Amino acid sequence: MSVEPDTAAWCKDRDHPYITYNPWFERSYCRCGKRQEIGQQPMGWEAKHEVFHAHAPGAPCRCYL
Repeated sequence: MSVEPDTAAWCKDRDHPYITYNPWFERSYCRCGKRQEIGQQPMGWEAKHEVFHAHAPGAPCRCYL
C-alpha cells in the first residue's frame, strides 16, 4: 500500500491512532494503514476530528457548507 509522505508523517507523529473502522472487514485502521487491528477498537477522536473535520472544535463544520 502506498500513501503520501505527509500522511505517513502525520500518522507517525501521533502514534498511529485508529481513525477508521470498516465493519465489512471487521478491522480498525490508522490513517496510513500501518496499524490495523481486528474488531472495532477505540477511536482516536481528536485525530479523527483533525482528519475528517478540519476546523476548530466548536466552530461550524465546513463539511455541510
